[in-house]
Amino acid sequence: MKRFTTTLMLSLLYYVLPAQLSDKIWLGGYAEFPGVPGYGRFMLTFSGNAAQVQQFPLAFNFESTEAVASTADGQLLFYSNGCEVANRLHLVMPNGFGLNPGDLSGQVCPWKGYLVPQGAMVLPMPGDTSRFYLIHMGAQYEPKRKLRLGPLYYSIVDMKLNNGLGDVTSKNNVLLEDDLGSFTAVRHGNGRDWWLLVPAFGNTQWHIFLISPQGIESLPPQTMSIGGLLCEHHGQTAVSP
Repeated sequence: MKRFTTTLMLSLLYYVLPAQLSDKIWLGGYAEFPGVPGYGRFMLTFSGNAAQVQQFPLAFNFESTEAVASTADGQLLFYSNGCEVANRLHLVMPNGFGLNPGDLSGQVCPWKGYLVPQGAMVLPMPGDTSRFYLIHMGAQYEPKRKLRLGPLYYSIVDMKLNNGLGDVTSKNNVLLEDDLGSFTAVRHGNGRDWWLLVPAFGNTQWHIFLISPQGIESLPPQTMSIGGLLCEHHGQTAVSP
């Protein structure tokens, strides 16, 4: 516990920066029942102290997985439902299909969207203003637990391509193949890099990745007990300032 606190919670200060990308626009919903009140895809936007919700013809349905990239002033760049990646014109990118390969994806994509809560996140590539990491969690069906998380993947979106609408240049790169909990990320204390934190399922081990201009580096796992072995199931992971 002391080692984890010293290494991560104190030296890696949390920065609330506009480049975190997902704080001004949220997307969701599904359109299986057109014309039925209460159903439809939506866009939730935040401006100052106000929030606005409107029905919107998004590129695909959402289930439990959602990631959005926007500019610092709240302009949409691209988004994903864990199955596909769409640009700001709400068109699937030329190479933006086939995320999270496997049996589960074949059952739910592209009809519903992927099923992993807190299952995708967009991070700007340090030192590169036009490329982004899409971190996304795969899953498998398991009769007892219903959903077993893993592996953890990353894909790369380059906004210089396709006349500025972006394209996926690399996808489904395996970061970690394990039985996992929900991941999260936090700004490094240097204000440029990122820390990616991924708990193992059912024990006290945490996997640590450093995202820097040199790429994604895997660091030695650390141990932190939250509530005893019976509680180490990590339904959600979050970082507090």
